[in-house]
This record gives sequence, C-alpha cells and structure tokens, in this order.
Amino acid sequence: MKKRLVKIASAVVVMILSFCIMTGSTLGLFTDSDEIKVTVQSANVDVSAVFNQNSVKAYSMGIEQTATGANGEKLFANNGSVTFDQNGDCILDRFTPGDKVTFTLGVVNDSNIDVYYRVAWDITGELANEIVVTADGERIRNSNSAWVKWLVSEGTEKTIDLSIELPVEAIGGNNGQTATVSYLIEVVQGNVEFPDEWNGESDDSWYDETATELTVGSAEELSSFATMVAEGNTFEGKTINLDSDVDLYLLKDNGERASFPTIGTAHEPFKGTFDGNGHTIENLYQSGWDFGYEWGVYGSVGLFGGLENATVKNVNLVGFETFVEGGDVAGVAGSVEGDCTFENIVIEDCTMATYNNGCGGIVGWAGAGNYTFKDIKIDEDTVLGGLWGSFDSSIGGIMGQLDEGATASFENVEVSCRIDAYNDVTASYQYYNYRMCGMLIGRVVPSQQIEESIYPDPMTAGVTCTNVVVNYGDWMNYTYCYEKGSGSRYARVEPGYQYGGVDVSTCSDLADHITLPFDQLFAGGQYGVKGLASYEGVIVNYPA
Repeated sequence: MKKRLVKIASAVVVMILSFCIMTGSTLGLFTDSDEIKVTVQSANVDVSAVFNQNSVKAYSMGIEQTATGANGEKLFANNGSVTFDQNGDCILDRFTPGDKVTFTLGVVNDSNIDVYYRVAWDITGELANEIVVTADGERIRNSNSAWVKWLVSEGTEKTIDLSIELPVEAIGGNNGQTATVSYLIEVVQGNVEFPDEWNGESDDSWYDETATELTVGSAEELSSFATMVAEGNTFEGKTINLDSDVDLYLLKDNGERASFPTIGTAHEPFKGTFDGNGHTIENLYQSGWDFGYEWGVYGSVGLFGGLENATVKNVNLVGFETFVEGGDVAGVAGSVEGDCTFENIVIEDCTMATYNNGCGGIVGWAGAGNYTFKDIKIDEDTVLGGLWGSFDSSIGGIMGQLDEGATASFENVEVSCRIDAYNDVTASYQYYNYRMCGMLIGRVVPSQQIEESIYPDPMTAGVTCTNVVVNYGDWMNYTYCYEKGSGSRYARVEPGYQYGGVDVSTCSDLADHITLPFDQLFAGGQYGVKGLASYEGVIVNYPA
C-alpha cells in the first residue's frame, strides 16, 4: 500500500537497541501531504528505549533452547544462532523453519504531553519475505505496527515484547539461511491526525442517488457505503470506484481491535460492480461476535457480507483478519448468489476462520448461480481454517462451499495459501482425512466412485479450470500423535497445540505418530468421501 507518510524530524525518532534519548522543547513535523493537520505547541518530549539483553530467548519448534555459543550467543536446535550487534540489530544465522527469538524492550516516557508511538522494522537477507515479526502479540505488517497513543496519565514506563519467527510452513530457510532485523521506535506528538487510518466514522458526501458511477476513497466513505447496502440499497446497475488505497485499522478505547462493518449482509446483498482500480484495502478486522453472529445466529462476514449478480474486480486485499462462529467468511464475500464475477484480485497475508460453515479466500458460501474467477492470486501468507478445528467447516482456497445449482469457472488462478485443517483426523473419523477442505473448493456436493472409493465430482458440479496453479508448502505434511488407550484417536502435533487438555506438542514415542499429507483440490460433503488431488487444467506444485 502506498502510504501517505508522516516525515518525522530526526529529533523525534527513537532508535531501539541503541539507548537513544529523544528530547526537545518543540516538536516539528514535515510532510508532503496537505491532509495531515498538525498543531505545534511548546512542550517537552523525552523518551528513551532500553534493550534487555537478558530477555533474549531462542526457540526451536516451540521448545526453548538454553544452549549458548562460545561468545554467549543463543543457539537453536539446528546449531543456528541469534546475536545482537553493537547497533542492536538482531542477526540470525542458519535460521530454519520453526525457529523463533523473543526479547523485550523497556520504554520510558518522561514527556509532559501525550504521544503516539509505533514499532518499525527492516529485514535484510535471504529470508526477508519469510520472517514473521510481532510486537506485543500483534503481527507487524508493511514494515511498522499501528500507532498507539500513550497518555501522560498512563505513567512513564512500558514494556514491549518482540518476536522474530520463521514459520514451520515457510518455503525458504530449509538450508539454514541468514537475516538481519533492525528495530526502531517512532514517536510523534499526540495531537497528530493520521488520515490513512479509519477513525470509526462515516462520510456519505460521495453519494449521488442519480449517478451510475460513484467514487469512494477513504475508510469513512467505505463505512457509509457498507451501511447503505446493509439498509437495502443494492446499487444494482451502478459501479463503485475506489480511487485510493485504504487502511481500515482501528482500536477501541480499551485497546482491542474494532470491527469494520461488512458491505451489505447475506440478506441485504450488494448487486452492483465494485472496481478497486488496482488499489489496496488493508487491515480489515471483523469479529462475528461483534456483529452478534454466534452459534444459532447466522451472518456472513468479509469485505462484502453478501453479493448477488455482482462483480468485484481490480483490488488487493492485505492483512485481513476475519472470523465468525455462526456464518460464512471470506476475503471478498461471505456469501454469494446468482451470476457473480471476480477478476484481478490479490489476497495477501490474510487470516480467516469459521465454525461449521464455509471459509474461502474469495467466497465463503455460494448458492445457485454461475461464478467466474479470473486473474486471482492467493498468497502463501494467507491462512484459512476453522475456529476450533476444521471438522464440519468447509474450507477452500477460493471457495468454501459450492452448493447445489452452482457452477464455477477458474482462469489464470494461483493458490498458495495454507489450509489449517486438523481436527478432521482426530477421534474415530481419522480415516476420512480432511473432510470438506480443498485448495480450490472445500465442499463440492456431487460425488463419484473411482474404483472402490468415493470422491467429489466437480465436473458434474460444472467446475472448469484453465491455467490454474496450486502451490503447497511444507505445512501440508501434518503430523499426528496417537493417544494410547484412546482407540483410534489422533491429535495434531504442533508447538503449543492441545487436544482434550493433553499437550501434544511432541510425540514421546516416534512409533506413535503418523504423517497425513493434506493433498486435495476439492473435497466432498459426506462422510467417507475422499479428497480429489488432481483435476484437468490444474498444475499442482509440491514443496521440494
């Protein structure tokens, strides 16, 4: 996303890990944008940051490593190491999937005015695109975290917990590569307005009831658009154009994420055309519980709650985090009906999950209709899954559920996301593998018999594929641990994972674990239906 950056004078930037102190009687900001309004006041800004060397911890596959090298550096299980140089930069050597380092920073604010602060980072080296960085449990995307307000009344000291991790499913790093991570803390005075981020308000000044071409360009305008559709304005026959990148990040007063409203609902769908014109919408957060969608109360979530005979095109969706207990979820639309087209859409670094419903990169649930997907890309940092395991959740890289009477056409589509499917192979159903989960469509209703087994039948369902590429990561090789004395029950082996209160982070006896690869493009909707691993028009790439 092309941010409208606040250019901060060097006197108001604190570099973490180098014990710098920022002071001044007047805080000046410089910008090339007319949209940032700053009031300069006489004030004292005095902030310092301290790196705690003793807080450094190294982990491999979720297990803390206590070994150190000749120079006191922390060692990972594979003999890789983490050190901090005199500038405070974190240097990772032979960093492999499953390795992680954590440490803390102490920040002291003796300013006499309120300030905003955020954590910024820069990664160089072979693993720059693979490493995941978090600050206080919040993943840092686009090189910096969100601004956090620090009130004078909140006291003078804070501790920031930072982590650097190479996920188990990372494609790179298998040969033990290197990376250097540099951290900064950026600080500005507390009365700065940040026009990129949503302020929780709406603006309907863009709307003209008589126009067939309408333009929105801010989170406030998207919010009003969402409200209009939810109240019954379908925008049928109209085109909504996005004319700038939009950041939807917002925190509530209690520090928790605030949910951005869905554009329309499953019962009040959007019926027009939405053209992103190549722009990016990022940091959409939606909790189904915030909307009252829980067990027994249905509601679809996604950028659009519902679509009917609609088109969505030319848009990049980045950093979405959406989940719902009682409904369907997807990046673009939770539920769709009629004839809908999705074209030139990129899904990056998104996390979506549901319980006992549909979850897809583009569409959660598709009712009767014809659906076209052209020039679609779902990246490897996107994770689709179930809230509490995937059993009875229909999870698909493009579509969660393709219901009866629905057809789908895929052209120039690339799917590389992770399907976080695991509970299907626990308990007595372990031999059904990953029921209702697929890299393209999770649940396809028609079935077919091939030799002695039953598989989904996407051809009968009207699914066609042209130049479709599916890329699996190392994550596909899920490992499961057999619970002694439990009959046929297995549980996934993964750092920090528990099943029935039992820690199954590791298997104590190697003879008691099995590997069940996730290898299917389509799955069925019935017990005993196996996943379909290949299909005409689809190229499947497996990890080396």
